[in-house]
Parts: sequence; structure tokens; C-alpha cells
Amino acid sequence: IMMSGDDDLIRAELGAGRAERLGIEGAARFVTDPDRCRQFGRAIGLVIEPERRPVLWHCSAGKDRAGWMATAIALMLGVDRNQATAHYLESNRGFGLSQAAEGFLANRDLLEVVRPLLEVQASYIESSFGAMDEAFGGIEGYLHDGLGLEPQAVEAFRSAVLA
Repeated sequence: IMMSGDDDLIRAELGAGRAERLGIEGAARFVTDPDRCRQFGRAIGLVIEPERRPVLWHCSAGKDRAGWMATAIALMLGVDRNQATAHYLESNRGFGLSQAAEGFLANRDLLEVVRPLLEVQASYIESSFGAMDEAFGGIEGYLHDGLGLEPQAVEAFRSAVLA
């Protein structure tokens, strides 16, 4: 939609708070969608394997998938949600929103319409936390039941990283 070049379509589909709602809904799906859980389980499972450390991961903007993965690992290691949220929001600091938008927005006035999809917001990570709590009862349930990580592997990772 954003790259369509159709200003009316962009406003109709993403304006009036719809872009932020998409961000909130997408953040919850990271935690509850079975395919996403399998993908995050595989990725985090690789991160916690002792022979793979140190680890570097990334995604196209480093804010959505990479942001949730970093947050989930921080929670696994005992970081409280306020600190994890603050770290998650750091994604906005280095991201060149206006430069990114120049590539696909002919009308710069649309920047505010699409901003919620180009940046992260506290409401997004809070949506992930809420979905995790509702579906899995918190981080431990998410790690074990949602992602399929073995409790022994998680504990070994914690011990190694926090030693």
C-alpha cells in the first residue's frame, strides 16, 4: 500500500489510526500466530545454543521481528518489562524515517499517515506483552509452550549469559 504511489489509497487504508492498529495487531500476532511462534522458536533456539555464541541477527529495519526477538530474549534473561520497552523504543532513535519514506512516498504530507508503520511504539510491545500473558501466562509459558524451547536449554543459556 505504502509503495503504491496512490495517495488516496494510502490515506484510506492507513489513515485515521488504522496504521497504528495494524502495528498493534501485528505485534500481538508475533506472539500468538503458530507460524510466527515456530519461526521465533527456531531463531531463539539457535541463539541459545552454546556453540553458536556470540550471535548477530538482523532484519530489514531491525525494529519488528528483530525488536520482538531481542525483547523476548531480554525477558528470558530477567530484564523487567519497563527496561525491555525502553530498549525496544531505541529502534526509533537511529532509524532515518524521512530518508526511508523518500524512497516510496511522492507526497511528503503522507509521512504522518505512515509513521506508525515506520517506527515502533510502546503500544506495539505492550500488545505483544498482553498477548503473551493471555495466551501463555507470561514469558516462561511463551518460551516453553509457544516457542517449544526446552526448559533445560533456556536455563543453561541463562546460566551462561548471566554468570
